[in-house]
Amino acid sequence: MMIESVPTTQSEDTTSVREKGLLRPVNFDPEKCKCNLGKAQKLQPKDGEMILDTGDFETIGTGDCYVETIEAGVVDHHRLDNVFRARGQVLDPRCSAKIIATYAEDVSRMIEARGVHTTLAHADGDLDSIVSSYLAQSLIQRKELPVGATKLAEHVNRVDYGMYRETDIEKYLLSLSGIFSAIKSELANERDGELGKEVFGNPEMKAPNGRLNDAGVQKLNEIKTKFENLLSEKMFEVLNEIEKAAAVNPEFDPEKDMALVLSGLAPEVQEIIERGKSLTRKELEVFNQDFEQAERTTIKVKVPKTGESIEVPIIIALEPKTVPTAFTNISYQRITPDTIVAVYGGAGRKGGDMYDIGIKQESAALIDMGELCVALNRAEKEKRDQLASDDPIRITLDAQPDRIGMSGPEQVLTKDPTVLVAGGTLIAATRSSLLSAEDFKRVVSSLQ
Repeated sequence: MMIESVPTTQSEDTTSVREKGLLRPVNFDPEKCKCNLGKAQKLQPKDGEMILDTGDFETIGTGDCYVETIEAGVVDHHRLDNVFRARGQVLDPRCSAKIIATYAEDVSRMIEARGVHTTLAHADGDLDSIVSSYLAQSLIQRKELPVGATKLAEHVNRVDYGMYRETDIEKYLLSLSGIFSAIKSELANERDGELGKEVFGNPEMKAPNGRLNDAGVQKLNEIKTKFENLLSEKMFEVLNEIEKAAAVNPEFDPEKDMALVLSGLAPEVQEIIERGKSLTRKELEVFNQDFEQAERTTIKVKVPKTGESIEVPIIIALEPKTVPTAFTNISYQRITPDTIVAVYGGAGRKGGDMYDIGIKQESAALIDMGELCVALNRAEKEKRDQLASDDPIRITLDAQPDRIGMSGPEQVLTKDPTVLVAGGTLIAATRSSLLSAEDFKRVVSSLQ
């Protein structure tokens, strides 16, 4: 954790710890801490690499599936959540950050055995991908987890599984999750402005047909990469400040005690957060409008253990201004445990999946969404079957590896299916979705 022993008494403040130089920060190096993989991308790490919060690693053993993936150089929970469902076991949710905090010794042995110097996480970073990168880089750079890693990972775990539900916006914005949202919102706003000026509004970046030329595509990717790196860099600064606070106060809580952390950040980062908070407040206002306008109806699903068919409420939001995953997560604060939230983002969404359907984590014992996931895959298959053999989408799909056991009780699609993840609590759209908003509503409403 540290180069020297650090007292953890609450009588010593964070400033004195910093002045004594007892904590060496975890360094963000964009060449050794990359965030450019696809979400759910199937990938085996090369020598010297480890993959975080993606990778789609398939377990083959019957032992501890987390250890099996770690030994292969992958720390990712998405497919593993389904392993427990397939085994008929109750899921103890563990996001990627919590896996590292729980299995730090196993991760450290893997880093040593594989000579890991580089971490790879997915683009459009979320709190889990960035914090797991931070924890892994701490093990690589300092051979120990940061001070306070366990409580940090617990908070990230609650956020990643939709279990953190602070309804007071100002209290939320003083949590680590809220600060991350603020930083990401502000940097996304700056990125979009730069893309509009340097790429989409620049005639030199376009071909005669109006599409981006090679220079335009290159500039687009450069700007996206720059802001992906900025997000991780600024979050590493926040996380290093959290470690300093946790070194002083062993009871430090990243959900409630972030005010001290904010005061220790560089003025530039504080300004980003303040601007981002204003954007986040506005985004919540937009969500409130989206939530009120969403359709309410009922569908029939099964109870996991008994197979009994029951009628449950469902909220269907078509092309809201709020990103689908954000819509579901915020909705969990306002719905009953038997409610399903279905969101179709559409082509106008800012990142994320084409559509997401979710239930609260604690509702996994009440609702089986497997048949709904299968229905969506059937609809996607119908659309795919209509594609010409030389259609670029079909060619791309045919070249992809199979993803088995990820899409409910029936495997309709093997190539990039719509998946049922998070222990059966989230349906996430295939990355190649062909469904329109009308198609989505029809399929979701069909389980009567």
